Amino acid sequence: MPRPHLPAWSALRLSHVLLPAAFVLLALCALPAQADKIPVFVSIAPQKFFVERIGGDAVDVSVMVQPGASPHTYEPRPRQMTALADTRLYFSIGVSFEEAWLPRIRSASPKMRIVAMDAGITKLMMEEHSHDEDAHGHDHDKDHGHAAAASHGHAAETPGKHDEDAHGHDHGHEHAAVPHGHDHDHDHENAHDHDHTGPDPHVWLSPLLAKQMAHTIADTLSEAAPERADFFRANLAAFEQELDALHNELLALFTPIPPEKRIFMVFHPSWGYFAHTYGLTQISIEYEGREPTPRIMAHLMEESARHGIRTVFIQPQFSRKSAETIASHIKGHLVVADPLDENWMENMRAVGKLLAQSFTQE
Repeated sequence: MPRPHLPAWSALRLSHVLLPAAFVLLALCALPAQADKIPVFVSIAPQKFFVERIGGDAVDVSVMVQPGASPHTYEPRPRQMTALADTRLYFSIGVSFEEAWLPRIRSASPKMRIVAMDAGITKLMMEEHSHDEDAHGHDHDKDHGHAAAASHGHAAETPGKHDEDAHGHDHGHEHAAVPHGHDHDHDHENAHDHDHTGPDPHVWLSPLLAKQMAHTIADTLSEAAPERADFFRANLAAFEQELDALHNELLALFTPIPPEKRIFMVFHPSWGYFAHTYGLTQISIEYEGREPTPRIMAHLMEESARHGIRTVFIQPQFSRKSAETIASHIKGHLVVADPLDENWMENMRAVGKLLAQSFTQE
């Protein structure tokens, strides 16, 4: 049986369909790495929020410190160290585990660029809690709170040069290295045994400092993918507007509250930059990175009564035992304020509202 032939006009029409499709396919195959995502690693979840806000769908971000773990004592998993081999950028932020692990991370991926997201930020100092067993009589309002800001909305940070090559400052001055081989089973009774002096690493908990770090991110991503620089700059501008709106919202929340009432108690003093920015005072429960002694606990209970504190803030990464004891004594309650929440923007709003409510409750 003879084979049917397409009419000439049908063959012509088919060629008009197939040829353009072939050209499109060839063009797609020929696209440069521009369509590829930039693989990025960060130390903690809030950094992922920042990088994704600037990088959008151009980045693929992985977080080193896993949910529920403490960045003071974290040890990367073997699969994470393996994944670093394919990573182009690592954004550090000055948390304790980086001191011991960044050299190994660099060795695992020599071609990867390590960028200090906190470069150029003037750090607050975590007070050296010289509590002693015979006298715990120093003023917690100053010692634990990094001091209240003299005026609302003016943090102590000084914008500086963004050192984006390698790790522009020495984290060795920030925290003692985590000894290799230390048992990190993330038991909340012991996981917070860390150095509690030196520069405060919790810079991500201030919208003003987040704005500064956003510039470092945009600069770094633009260097990694110059063809997308306009995209990153547009995202930076939009993010800056969001941060300004958040900052003004928080200012409006705290400004009507008298400064002497803006005092809160928290187990681990993570919120120093937030407190400093908005004229608050934080009182830390932990003593030199450990549970407080009975004498210190007694003093903390006295302070909570003196300031009318009815809310004790805790973090998922740390023990709640002593916080529960204090809350029970003052007939108050515990509230979780997670400094490592990945949904950073909503978390800042939520914590701000919880703090404001705690200042005004009777």
